Amino acid sequence: MSLSFVLAGSQIKKFRSALRSLAAIGSELLVEGIPERLVLRSINSARSAFLAVTFSANFFESYNVFGGTGLIQAGVLLKHMLATFRTARVSSISFELNLQEASLRVTLKCDNGLVKRYCLDVTDAEILQANLDGQDLPVSVVAEAAELNKLLNTFQSTLDEITIIAQPDQQPQDSTAAAMAAAQRAVRMQSFYDPAKGLSGQSLHTSLQLDSHSVFKSYTHSGAYASDVTVNLKDMKALVGLCVEMGVDVCLRFDAPGVPLLALPHVRGVQEMDYTAELILATLQESQLEQDEQWGDDTTAAAGAAANGHAAAASDGFNTREPRQTPGAAS
Repeated sequence: MSLSFVLAGSQIKKFRSALRSLAAIGSELLVEGIPERLVLRSINSARSAFLAVTFSANFFESYNVFGGTGLIQAGVLLKHMLATFRTARVSSISFELNLQEASLRVTLKCDNGLVKRYCLDVTDAEILQANLDGQDLPVSVVAEAAELNKLLNTFQSTLDEITIIAQPDQQPQDSTAAAMAAAQRAVRMQSFYDPAKGLSGQSLHTSLQLDSHSVFKSYTHSGAYASDVTVNLKDMKALVGLCVEMGVDVCLRFDAPGVPLLALPHVRGVQEMDYTAELILATLQESQLEQDEQWGDDTTAAAGAAANGHAAAASDGFNTREPRQTPGAAS
């Protein structure tokens, strides 16, 4: 059983960008190939971040899967994969994954006629698929990837987590400019420091109050109360950076503490893409809402109770399962 594909031109840059984003999540690349598509996955050691990048067969210069079942699964170290992309001025790169030989052979053809060959060891890998239905999450934010990346870069590079707070859609109380502005300030991003680490009093705290109408392409919150999630900043930036390279927007979907956040590329209009991605991030169980963060006359205690009740049903991290070993089961 084997898998082969060839990259050329702009495909090389796009594929390398995907590998870099996957390497920001975990150290091992999980490869799954079926005749219709190639799926690359990475999951961190804590199983709190899962990134999958899917390339359709049409993305490649050529793409073939050989074998009786039509399904190839293997694991390879991401640092070894990225090492094969260090050469500049490459006209094409071919990959041949052979399960019998437990090897991945990479051949680079350079513009000056030089040919480079690499042989990477591959292993049997446990292919996991995280499951999360974004349609069930009440908060949906679509932002331009480059602008969201700038906002995330506002925070200190040493910061581990950030908290995103979203208020429900609200109609302005009157037609004054102040009331209109208050109704639009629906999202806040702020630094999060774990009190258990004892660094909160010595750290720089950053808070961004965002106008949902001017900052985001779209914003909806169908819930009745404020929602907040605390996620790993580095992991989120991995998907946002990939969307910048893809030239698409970013869609964030989330609900409450303890419920995973889903991040996806959002294609503009009729734009067609032959590859896509999905990032699922675990969120902290504890709510970071302040006592006075609410709309209308509802009490924050009720909001917190609703969020904590929902979060109690979610486990730490997110559920994963092994995909069925059939070609149609790959995502």
